[in-house]
This record gives sequence, structure tokens and C-alpha cells, in this order.
Amino acid sequence: MYLASEIIDGTFNFFKIERDTSGPGKPPFNLKDIIKLIFYGYINKITSSIVLAYNAKHNYLYNIISHGIEPSDRTIRDYCVYFQPIYRLVMSFILIVANRMVFTDFEHVSIDGTIKEAYNSPFNIIKEKDISLLIRHYVIQELTKDEIKKLRRTARKFLNDKSKSDEEKVDILFYWWYLLDYSGQVSLALNDYDARLMKTKNKT
Repeated sequence: MYLASEIIDGTFNFFKIERDTSGPGKPPFNLKDIIKLIFYGYINKITSSIVLAYNAKHNYLYNIISHGIEPSDRTIRDYCVYFQPIYRLVMSFILIVANRMVFTDFEHVSIDGTIKEAYNSPFNIIKEKDISLLIRHYVIQELTKDEIKKLRRTARKFLNDKSKSDEEKVDILFYWWYLLDYSGQVSLALNDYDARLMKTKNKT
């Protein structure tokens, strides 16, 4: 339960996910709390909104992880549909968390079956910050014009690339994100992004 909560917190913090609740009417449920409820149910193989609503009221663990919220089954279904992109972010974030906590090992996985260091041209790299913003653009909410202007040239070029669909771009961005997280670096060379970066050695 603690790990599930940490994964949700990590996803929200990394992508700076916030929900505007300034509109009229009754304040909605805290987005993070209800996603924790749904996610915790999912990893326990509970996908029924009716069962989740019951557990939110009567199951101590579900009550703790969601900070005591008691949404109806209809509300849970609505959140599952409307905020589906966030669940995709969460599921992708699991891979990063699992690798960092040494629950699994990705050290011998690469697209072309090799491990090599990409040539790092200073004029053709993308930063971790830009990758995060681009993922947010395609999955959560489109970037504003000012945010797009602040992107590095390579990130803007990727954003304006019409040869790839949005789904293809999201898959590429998540792969780049994984490469940077694994290597410990903050930038990725785009001339050969399918090649895996060498993992940064820990200095002792």
C-alpha cells in the first residue's frame, strides 16, 4: 500500500500534475486521492467500480490510502474515463520505480540488442525537462505558447514533426525518459536515441 501511494505521489510530483478546482459548485474529490484508490484496487485485481466504492467505505486499507474519501461507483467510473491519461503515466512510472528499487533489472534490454554509448552532439540533444514537458503536452494538457517557446530547439522540432502520430511520439518520449533515468544523465543525444546510454558509474 505504501509503495502504491509513493508511485502516485512520484508521478504527480514529476509531471507537476495539478487540477483546477476553482469552479462553482461542490469541490470535487482530491484527484490524487481518488487515483490512489483506483490504482490500489487495480493492483489488487479489483476493477469493479461498485467493489471499489464499497472498499472505500468499509476496507481499512483502502480508506487509509485514499485519505477517507467515499466516492460513489458512478463517480469512480467517471474518473476512470476522464483521467485515463494519468493512469498511463502511472503505469509507465512503475517501470522507473521498479528499476530504482532493484525489483527488476533492465540492464540487458535494448532495441537493437546491444549496449553502446550514444554520440552526444551539443546541437542535437534533448533535456530531461523538455521530455517531461512534452509528455505532459501529449498526455495531460497541451503546453501554452509561452511554454513551447521555452523548449529547446530539438524539443520544438520533435513537437512539430508531422511524420509521427501522437501515440508514436508518446512511446518515444517514455523510452527516452527511461534511458535518462537509467543512465543518470540529464540529456539525450537524438542522432541515435535507439542506442542505450552507458549507465553513469557511482563514485565512491
